[in-house]
Amino acid sequence: MDREAEVTSATNRTAAQANLDADRRTSQQAVAAERQVTTATPRRLEATHHQVLADTPARAHRILKAVHRSALTAFEGGGRTDAADRHAACVYVANALAALAAEGILDEHDTKVALEALADARDDPIDAVRYEVHAAACAGPLLVELPPLVACEIQLRLLVLLGVVAAGYLAMQMFSGRTTTPSVTTTTPRAGAGSQGDRIDPAELDVKIESLQQARATPSEAERNPFRFQPKPPPPPPPMPQVTRPPTPVGPPQPPPDPGPTPIGNLVKFIGIVETPNGRIGAFSDCRYTFSGREGEIMEGRFRVVRIGVESAVLEYVDGRGRATLPLNGQACVGK
Repeated sequence: MDREAEVTSATNRTAAQANLDADRRTSQQAVAAERQVTTATPRRLEATHHQVLADTPARAHRILKAVHRSALTAFEGGGRTDAADRHAACVYVANALAALAAEGILDEHDTKVALEALADARDDPIDAVRYEVHAAACAGPLLVELPPLVACEIQLRLLVLLGVVAAGYLAMQMFSGRTTTPSVTTTTPRAGAGSQGDRIDPAELDVKIESLQQARATPSEAERNPFRFQPKPPPPPPPMPQVTRPPTPVGPPQPPPDPGPTPIGNLVKFIGIVETPNGRIGAFSDCRYTFSGREGEIMEGRFRVVRIGVESAVLEYVDGRGRATLPLNGQACVGK
């Protein structure tokens, strides 16, 4: 009986251990399945696309549908996961805004609609998605394939329309190296010891041996000078009496002349123009920060925008002391 009881107990323990192992494997498989959840439909991408289509004019639908097909490819390449869906929705909005800006039909309304659609589909704050969309648009394939000047103008337009102008850093840091002109010191070389300038012509030597034949003065205690071979020179004239003049009155020191204000062109560069329904917006930079303004607005508390033209802009100091015309140059801060 004892032997049968031991066999039964061992059998029960083996069965219990097998059940525990099976439960553990089932739990691990469930966790792995949860980590690789796939979805047949990119819910967030489709919601963003339909909302943007509904709230934008028909002229933009052709571009939006082409960008939607490209975003579907990004969703498939990301493994059809929820993370891939979120990424594809952001890629769709970024490429759509860049393509509309390249066609010259992007405005503030379309930009706002796209950002709100993406924020609603992803349940994210709109301030968070605007920076992510700008970064994705600048790194997108469209701007890489365009000429650098055109791509720079589109980036400036997106900076303004997305509301991230204050975060624009050119260069910035992107633009930090400085070029200095090395100073050249010129020195006159010295002639060598054996050069022509150090040679002495024997004809120029005049030892004047006849001076040794002159009569010498009688030695005396007071005027004996063994190195004198000529008569004693006359004594110097008495010093002139010094006349003390009254000091000239000196007034208070005069202040230095006012050098005037620093030329505006040395402080600010005109790097871009953004055309909007409400007028032109000029993009300016001091090669550290980028700021913008319309005609009549005051920037940085110092400069007033007088006029924004196609190839130049006119700025003046707020106090009216100086005015300058700045040429349009998108590369003005490169290398500074």
